Amino acid sequence: MNRFIALVWSYQSEVASKDAADVLAAMATAHSAWVHRVDAPGLLVLEAPHRSNAEEGLHVGAHVSFVGTVFAGRSRAQSAQLRDSEFIESRGAVAFTRVWGRYVCFIRDVPNACVFIVRDPSGALPCFVARRGNAFIFLSHSEDIDALGLGPTTIDWGYVALRLANNRQITTKTGLEGVSELKPGAVARVGQSRLSIEQVWRPEAHARASIEQQAAKSALRGAVETACGAWADCFPRFGLRLSGGLDSSIVLACVPNPSRVRAINFATSNPEGDERAYARAAAQFASAPLSEARRDPCRVNLQSAVQLKPALNPPLWLADGETDEIEAAFAAEHGVTAFFSGRGGDNVFFRTLRNDVLADRLIARGPGLGFWRRCWSHAAETGAPFWGSAFSAWRQAMSRDAAAPSTHPTYLTSKAIELLPGAEEAPEGLLPGKRLHLALIEDRLNYFDWRSHADYIYPLVAQPVLEACLSLPTFVLSPGGRDRGLVRDAFGGRIAPQVLQRRSKGQTSAYLAQILLRQLPFLRTYLLEGALAGHGLVSHDVLSAILSEASILRASENLPRIVGLLSVEAWLRNLPRGVALG
Repeated sequence: MNRFIALVWSYQSEVASKDAADVLAAMATAHSAWVHRVDAPGLLVLEAPHRSNAEEGLHVGAHVSFVGTVFAGRSRAQSAQLRDSEFIESRGAVAFTRVWGRYVCFIRDVPNACVFIVRDPSGALPCFVARRGNAFIFLSHSEDIDALGLGPTTIDWGYVALRLANNRQITTKTGLEGVSELKPGAVARVGQSRLSIEQVWRPEAHARASIEQQAAKSALRGAVETACGAWADCFPRFGLRLSGGLDSSIVLACVPNPSRVRAINFATSNPEGDERAYARAAAQFASAPLSEARRDPCRVNLQSAVQLKPALNPPLWLADGETDEIEAAFAAEHGVTAFFSGRGGDNVFFRTLRNDVLADRLIARGPGLGFWRRCWSHAAETGAPFWGSAFSAWRQAMSRDAAAPSTHPTYLTSKAIELLPGAEEAPEGLLPGKRLHLALIEDRLNYFDWRSHADYIYPLVAQPVLEACLSLPTFVLSPGGRDRGLVRDAFGGRIAPQVLQRRSKGQTSAYLAQILLRQLPFLRTYLLEGALAGHGLVSHDVLSAILSEASILRASENLPRIVGLLSVEAWLRNLPRGVALG
């Protein structure tokens, strides 16, 4: 993944120019080895040295520069295919129809003395936005905030409360006041020392433009092949996190020349996290070499993991050191600089056990025989009562509501709940299941891994795949009520039959519980006597009960909540310079 910091300012203003110079001076020592990709009046883009040719950007004319990887169809985009004038005239919007990839694009509109900043719809390259006086800063890695010298700032406690309520909360906020994130598909404009942002690429717009059902299978297959093939061509050899599930097997099936792939599977000691039999079948079917590694909870040290680098946001999970070490050694042994993954497939291909899809089918096609067949299939697939599923779908179709909002975790205090901002309004004109589909996709776009030992590639959430899946009704994505049924049909002859017919899902709950139980005394002290408790955001008594052996063993729903609490607490104890805990 590319790593960049960009300064944007009104170069005709002495005040703005001085603010930009101050930021650059603060960065000078920490980023002395970085390369000036763009150095023009009002725009300076610095980038860390590339780790592979995949990170090579693209310059279009004299005024358009992409940081990141840019494709046009199945191949890398070329400057000769594009004109900088069309980017300027469209205020950046043409990027969403002409190219795709993992990028942030900078467009200088000289006559209007402004710069447009475009973030690709997949969101695979993060883009945070900060400000120092009249200079605006765009950066990809939240830990680089510590080197920018922004001056005193404060914690956004509303954001902290959001993360405590839901560790995967989707928001443009960050943990620091005055620093935000540019959403995927958004275009920022900086001019005359002012910032404005427009959401140009909207997932709901694609969700309303439905692909014809008879073309659904080929459209989905073509999009996945385009994304996987284009990314695969960027590397002479690469690793693949082959779980043995459907999604990573699809990635393997779509890679040209599987001999370039070095697959690795991680298994836990408990049966629910051991998918080696499926991974072996997938690798053998594709004639790809497979290595296996065992996850060992005894190697995870939470006391070391909580020593985080100062950053804008808490991580989702802070104890990946064990798998990182294994992957780093694997990458060095096999000469790979990137790992591909099937993450996001559940989200885009619409894996759900809820009955929202039944409501969509009822609204779109009516209560004919097909609806009742879908209810029967749903009951067989999920184990839900037939009449209960049908009635729930009927009620949801009549109200056009998505599922009921979730309740707050019991450990949140009234103070934390009061800090929570109001929920954003859901897009209008979408069926309940499609609204759920959008939420699942946004959840995946909310988080991407960055590791020092290798790049991470997620082709199943590339823009072509997103747009294809968004354009399909939920009941088309799951024909006959089958989990991700359309993509199973699309790749039926190219995946091992054992994987294609599989309905189970690997779980790591027992593995996670082992990690927490081994270090429970540390967890209790760290969380019950920490900053969150000290600021009155979590209830000491409720949290104490959750941080017990009985609760961890019996209430698996608490495991991700404990993980989220630990991540937020660790972040609060390792804040960037100039940020007071208060």
